[in-house]
Parts: sequence; structure tokens; C-alpha cells
Amino acid sequence: MRTCSRVIIHPARSRRALHLFAAALTAACLLPTTGVTPVYAQVATTGSLRGVISDRASGAPVANAVVTVRGPALIGSADATTDVDGAYEISNLPPGLYTLSVYAGQAQVSRSGVLIQLGKQARIDVPVSEQSMAGEVVEIEGRVPIIDQGSTKAGVTITNDYMRNVPTGRNFDEVLEVAPGAQVDQFGTGFGGSSSPENSYVIEGLNVTGVGFGQARLTLPHEFLEEIEVVSGAYGTEFGRSTGGVANVLTRAGGEELRGSVFGYVSPGALSGTPRTVVDESNALTYRRDLVADTDFGVEVGGPLIPDTLWFHAGFSPSIRLRTADTLIEGQAEDTEEINSQTYYFTGKLSYAASPDHGGFVSVFGNPSTDERLFDEFAVGNPYTLNFEDDNGVVAGVSRWTSRFPAIDGELTATLGVYRGHDVEGAKYGSALDRQAVRFLAPRPLADFADFQDVPERCGADGCQVYNYQIGGLDVFTQAKTLRLGGGLVYRQIFDALGRHRVKVGADVEVNRYDSRAGFSGGTRWWLAPGGFIGLPVENAALGWRFLRLDENGDQPCGLDLDLDGAPDSRCSYQTDGFDADAQTLNSALFLQDSWTVLPNLTIEAGVRYERQDVGAADQVVGQINPVSGDPIEQNAFALNNLAPRVGAIYDWTNEGRSRVFGHWGRYYESVPMDLNARALSGEVVEISFYDAAACSDPFRPKTYDCGAEGLLGNQQLGSGGKLIAPGLQGQYMDEIVLGVEYEPLANLKVGAVYTHRDLGRVIEDVSPDGGVSLVLANPGEYDAGAVADLRSQADAARAAGNMDEAARLDRTATLAEGVGDFDPPKRSYDAIELSAVKRFSDDLMGRFSYVYSRLEGNFAGLFSPDTGQLDPNFTSRYDVPELMTNRYGRLASDAPHQIKLDAFYHLPIPAELGALIVGGRFRGRSGRPHNYLADHPIYGAKEVVLLPRGSGERNDFVTSVDLQLTYGRALSEDMGLEVFVSVFNLLNQKTALRRDEQYTFDYPNPVGGGSVEDLEHVKSPGTNQALSTNANFGNPIEFQDPIGVRLGARFTF
Repeated sequence: MRTCSRVIIHPARSRRALHLFAAALTAACLLPTTGVTPVYAQVATTGSLRGVISDRASGAPVANAVVTVRGPALIGSADATTDVDGAYEISNLPPGLYTLSVYAGQAQVSRSGVLIQLGKQARIDVPVSEQSMAGEVVEIEGRVPIIDQGSTKAGVTITNDYMRNVPTGRNFDEVLEVAPGAQVDQFGTGFGGSSSPENSYVIEGLNVTGVGFGQARLTLPHEFLEEIEVVSGAYGTEFGRSTGGVANVLTRAGGEELRGSVFGYVSPGALSGTPRTVVDESNALTYRRDLVADTDFGVEVGGPLIPDTLWFHAGFSPSIRLRTADTLIEGQAEDTEEINSQTYYFTGKLSYAASPDHGGFVSVFGNPSTDERLFDEFAVGNPYTLNFEDDNGVVAGVSRWTSRFPAIDGELTATLGVYRGHDVEGAKYGSALDRQAVRFLAPRPLADFADFQDVPERCGADGCQVYNYQIGGLDVFTQAKTLRLGGGLVYRQIFDALGRHRVKVGADVEVNRYDSRAGFSGGTRWWLAPGGFIGLPVENAALGWRFLRLDENGDQPCGLDLDLDGAPDSRCSYQTDGFDADAQTLNSALFLQDSWTVLPNLTIEAGVRYERQDVGAADQVVGQINPVSGDPIEQNAFALNNLAPRVGAIYDWTNEGRSRVFGHWGRYYESVPMDLNARALSGEVVEISFYDAAACSDPFRPKTYDCGAEGLLGNQQLGSGGKLIAPGLQGQYMDEIVLGVEYEPLANLKVGAVYTHRDLGRVIEDVSPDGGVSLVLANPGEYDAGAVADLRSQADAARAAGNMDEAARLDRTATLAEGVGDFDPPKRSYDAIELSAVKRFSDDLMGRFSYVYSRLEGNFAGLFSPDTGQLDPNFTSRYDVPELMTNRYGRLASDAPHQIKLDAFYHLPIPAELGALIVGGRFRGRSGRPHNYLADHPIYGAKEVVLLPRGSGERNDFVTSVDLQLTYGRALSEDMGLEVFVSVFNLLNQKTALRRDEQYTFDYPNPVGGGSVEDLEHVKSPGTNQALSTNANFGNPIEFQDPIGVRLGARFTF
């Protein structure tokens, strides 16, 4: 039997959709006109409720009882009628607290405090007495279960109360680490051993994951948010395009009363501790950043436009960040540079209920910003030279409509949206983008740069040695504009067949555009170094770096010399003004999922997700001949067809919603970010010209610096302008097993234990089977034997026909494709045991505790390289040449055997007439990062060679921190209130080293396969019989915890 339900849908929170363009046309007919074009969504923006109504005396199910829920987050009310088994189910409930009422015969029963959470299902069983007197309302008290009974998902739900009362960062991306096992890395928060660019970020059901690199590019402050669902694993087929976690964010909506707040925060540098100075023993010049002030303020307001029909909510918040960068010479501050940023956050939402069964919403949000930053990761110099000013941010909009069909227990949700981003790097000062950057790689006295830097007298003529000193322009710059258009549909059907089935089927499509420009400021980058340092037969050498592009009408030879005539076969042209790459990727998906409740306390989940990704080449090279494969470059470079099955089960031994034993197995595929299109599929070539520096002009005049042709010693080109796409290329995926148990021993208290195992099954990377000559986009460690055999058969046929050139091309392609299998297959294995306890806010207390013991090892950290900081997803240097793979296996950078997290807040018991006093705090403790021995590579640069097996060094120290917040609130009238608060971060002012210098030497040694520290004394510098020159700073701290900091704030509510 079906549950006959009728729901008044809160548009802003209706169930999430999947998208298909054919379906999007239908969706467009269902959606109100919004003026935006589609972006897909299929993740829930609401929660749900189910249970059983039974007779109090006999325990028999009560059929045809009416169940109604009401709450301030819901327009109107939602109701359902129980079936013959007494079961009911109500979906599309915005997160919040509800009152549940049951009407059975003359009986009327009410239960308050029912908690609905984002993306989760609560179970509330209610006993009634049908013989009750007419008009009597029975108020039921007691515990309300808080365990999710609707899925196997692992993770946490972050409420507005948590964000308001626990000291955290201001934006949602800064609180994701509260999930057990989550770790902050260089580009965000990673989950379950995955790197942060592997995550998916969703706001209002809209995919806001960065188009180019997979980062969280769009963030919003807490005042604009209602709830955050952090899904760290074990998620169903409605979630996709992620091998990490999912951050599902819901913004605030209006209500039946006009409500809002005006807020402001300031973190003054005068109340912060002094950062611990990083001392580089091998470089006299370093920098220290100090806080001047972080300030943000804003207003948010929401309410009814048409009562019980149309709500609105809007918010605006400027954020201003003021910093200084002190130039330190031998540890003493000599100069100060301001580094500022401004971000303008905004949201706007209209929520509409056309009828009890039809409703939707339109939502817009964004964070345009301007950021100044100092480029000092790989160079030092006058901040005037190294100061970038970036114009970036995202503006997005989404519209969703849900229609319910109670007669058949069906529900259709359509979603359309748009995401538009930009990230334009520019120069803070003058024409730094027009000037060439000249970098002096070898140590020199600072006095050599007296025209560019104030030099203290104590340095003298030969003291204060600096290396990697840069003058002139900014060096490398990138500029990108991104666009994502999409739409989708999800249909849900409930029916009975040997139990209750909740079947969801969905489809989505998204079109992604990435228009980028990269280049060297002034057109050329110059590196100056002693000739012997880079193996050249001159005393001093100059290296000029330039971008070229594959161009059949170009005047520069490039690519491969397949005809062996001594010259490259293809043509390129110099890209002095920047290298443009405009490309498109089409993503589409279908999913089917069944949640089958076999018994009231046993649910089985099974589903499959199909994803297709059509990855396009840059428009600029479509139609030209690929130098590696010999084929014309097509618009669609390759397609990935990914099939991801997932299965799980949930058992509630209490049969009351107070327990959960669950298990899950699933496969998850990566969505390849579009940096790959711009870099690997754009005809990019980087040419390095080697000169005798004696034939060059004055290097201290960088704008006009150049080298004469008579001094040219040779050229080396990185890349050939083309990539071979390996036959049978398949998607990058991860497999996951999750087993867990949760139980509520007391009302509002949940304890649990979870085991997680994750294995990386396959990756996509560019691989060079011929020692760096040719690059193949492939799955390292595996190849398609059938495709290789077919290529060789085609080569034999070409030879038989006398076409020897074609036969040679096919033989070479087959050899390259087969050679991919000789590389070490990627490995990343994560095992974790998690113990947790969560206390829902009650009796004036909220608390959350987790301890995780884990192990993360392998040879592939993720979509960026923690050793070098290179963020080029699926296109890093790790597989470019075989020797770079030596010693890669071991404890990975995010390996932290022990993690402890504790968050809580408490309303202190003071007389109501004195106001309210809340104390909140959090504790973090985790194992330090593994330490490695790294060296340089003559072509790929710093820290690319893993000299000893990964993790051979002593692990960094255990890191702890304590944060505290005190909030005082007072009612000013019945409808107005004022809160003031102070947050103290790193209360104990601990300054533990987070990272230590891993650069053992600046020489170019070969890795010592399987070696130990004792073996290093026998390693010689290449081309010499001399021992390695060691980096004096090796093992010294290069990053510390931030010192104690204070944030003051106030909020006026009305």
C-alpha cells in the first residue's frame, strides 16, 4: 500500500535534481522564469521523516491516521496519511525543529522537538489511543531520535547554532575540518586520505566546485547559512564527481515573520601574538606576514512577501583583510609591505509555494574579491617586484521546482543554474606584467642587488648571501574565466513490493567552459646560474623560458623528430603576450537508486551511477596535426564512461530509530578538472634556451635583458605540442568500504564507531614511456592489450601496402601505449577507525567528540603534489620520467595516525534578567606530518626527486590547539536582541612547527632506491666525484602554527 501524502514544499529546500539536457527542456517548462541558464544539481536540500503510528494498548498499526508537521522553516504545513501498516513518510522538509501531530479517530497526539537535518531521515514512531475523548490533545514527551535512518552516509551536520557559538573560521569552507578524519591541506580540506581538490562543493543544490582545479572557489559567511552537511563517505548514487567528500550547503530562507540581523567582526593585529619567525639558514632574505586587522560586517534579512506563499531572504557582507609582509634580512625586519584583500559576499533567495504540492525557489549568491599576495614560494626579492593583485570570485544562480503527485506517491524535481567565475592575476605595481623576470639561482651577496633592495650596512659587500633573487617582472601569471551551465531532473517513486521501496532515478548535464591565458611576464623568464650547476660547459649560463603553441603556420620548429632528419617535424609560434587556451568539457550522468525497507528496522540500499565526461581540446589547436599521434586534433579529445555501483544496508536493533548498524561499499569517479584541457590539450610547448651569459646584456636591466644568438648553446622543449591519448583510457576512481554502528544511550546523545577503508584503483596522468620525449595521457601501470595488438595489426597492413611512414607511426603509437604498463601502478590506501560522540543541544549543552586512528600510505597523494605544491590535476610531473617514481611509496603527506577533535558550547546558568552567557570552545590534536628527503631534478626543478623512500625522516611533532569563545546576549525588546562575543584562537599560544624543510640538496642526484640515511654519505653529485652539497636549512621549520589571535564581534537581531 502507498502512503498518501500531501506536502507544502518549502521551495528553497526541495529535493535535489539530476540533469540531462533533454530533461532540462522539460524542466524549463516547470520552472519560473529566472533569467539564468542551467547548472546541475542532484544533492538534497531538505531532510525527511518517517515512522509508524500504532495503538498504545495493542501495538497494532493504525491505518488512515493523518500525520502533520509544522515548523518555522516550512511554508504552511506538511502531512501524510498512514497505510495499512501504520507507516507514514514526509519528505522535502527544510532543516529545523518541528512539531508533529497525529490525528487518529478522536485521538490527537502532539510531539515537539522533532529535529530534521539536511540530507538525513529521522524516524519518529508515535503510539496513540483511538478511544481518547474528542478534543483532547495528548502531548508526548521523551527522547526524539537523532540518528539518520535514511542512508549509510558518514559525516557530520553543522548547524547555525554551532557556527554561531563555537570559535571557527568565518566561512563555510573553514569549518569542514570538524568531520572526523578530515585534514586541512594546502588547497582546502581533504577527507579519508583524499586530497582536497577531489571534493565536490554544493550550495543550494548547485555544483560550485572550481571548474579549473576542483577547489572551493565560492564560499559564504555563516550568517547567510542555515546548515552544512559534510559527507565524508558512504554516500549513494545521487552524489557524484567526487573521490573525496561532499560539502552540501544550504543558505537561509525567509519566514512568516520579518527577521534579520546586523553583524560585525574585527580581528585586530594589536591583540594577536607575534608569529614565530621562519629562519632560512641558506638564504639571508625571508618574509614574515603580520596581521593588521581582519574586518567583516554585514546585514541579512528575511520574511514574507505573501504570507504562506512567498518568502524572501537577502544578505550582503563586505570583508576587508589587512596584512603586512616584513622583509627579514638575517632575521631582522628591514622593510614592510602592505598586503590587503577585499571580498563582497552576497545572497538572495525567493521561496514560493504555488500550492500544497508544487513549489520552488530562485537563489543567487557570490563572492567577488580583490586579493594582494606576495609571490615568495620559489623566489625572493623586493616586494615591489613580487606583489600580485588578483581579481577573482564567483557569481552563481540556481532555480529549482518540485512537484508532488500524491495519487501515485511520485515526486519530480527540476533544477537549472549557472556558475560564472574569474581569476585574473595582475600586478599591484605598475607594469610588472610587461617586464621580464630575471632570477639569480646561485647564492650572491645582497649588495649585488643594491639597486633593487635596501641593503643594511651590516651585510657589507660580501655578506647576506641570497639565492633565487628575482628582479623585473612577476614571472609566471595566469588568467582564467570559467562558466558552468547545467540542468537536471530527479524523479522519486514510492511503492510496496515485499516491503517499501523508495526509488530515485535522475539525469543531469553540465557544460563547462574554461578560457585561460598563461604566460611569462614580458614574454620571457630568465634564470641565471653557474654553468656547471646545470651541466653546461660555460662559467655562467642564462636560461630563457618561452611559451610556444602548436601552429601549422608558425615559424619555429617544434615537436618530435620522427623522420630522423635532425629537426622537429612540427611548427610552432611564440606566445609572447600569453598562451591562450579556450576549451569545453561536457559532463552528463544518470543514476538509479532504491532504498528498500524490508522491515521497519532494516533497509537495503542499492544503486548504480553512470557518468560520462567528454573532454575537449583547446579551440586554438582543433584541426591541427597532433605531433605525437599523427592524427588531426579533434574537438572532443577523449571521452570517459564511468559506471559506479554502490550498495549498503542499515539495521536498527532498537526498532525505534535510536540505533544504526550500517555497511557500505561503493565506487566513486573523479570529474577531471579543466586545467588539463588548458595545459595538456592546448598545443602547449615550453622552450628553454641555454646561453653563455657572457653573450647576454646587463641582467640588472631586466626589461631589456636579452642574449645574442652567438651565445646560444642549445634549446630544450618541454612538451611536443601534442599528447597521445592512450587507447582505452578510463576514468580515475576510488573504492570504499564503510562499516559502522551508532547508538543513543541517552536522550540527545549519540555514540558511534566506524571503520573506513579506501583504495585508489586507477588514476589519469601524463606518462612518458620514452624518457621524457613523448607524453601519453594514460592510466599509469595498465594498458589495453587488445588496442595495442590492433595497432600493430594496422602497422603490418600499412607495411604490406608499402606505406612505411604510416606503419612507423602506428608502431610507435603501439610502443608508447604498451610502455605505459611499465610504470608503477598508483597506490593510495587509507584505513581508519573512528570513535565519536555527539550531544545534540539540550539542557544548555552541545558537544561533539571524535578520535580517529588511521594509516595512509601509497605513491600517489592526489590531484596535487604536496612535495612541490604543484596543482595540475591529472597533469603533474610525477610520471613524466621513470626516475621520478623511485622511492615514491610510503606514508603520504596527509598521514596522521592520531586525530582528536572536541567541540562544545554551554549556556551558563545565570538569571534570565541578566541576559544569556555562552561559552564555546574546541580542541584539536593530530600527529605531525611525515618528513622526506628531496632533491632537485635538472629539468623539472625543485623537490622533484625523492632521494630516500617516502617518510624516511623523523615525523613532525604532535600538534595541538585550543580555541575559546565567550558570548553575552541580552534582549532589548520582545523582537530585538544584542549579542557581543570574543573569540580567542590558539589560546595557549603554541607555535609548533607544521612543516620542515625537506630539500636535502640543491644538486641533481639520482634517487637511492630503498636506501637509508646512512647511504647519503656515499651519494655523489652527478658528473663529479664529490659528495652532495647539502642544504643548510634542511630539517629546519618553514611553517609554524599561527600565534594567539583575538576576534571581537557583535550582532543585533530583530
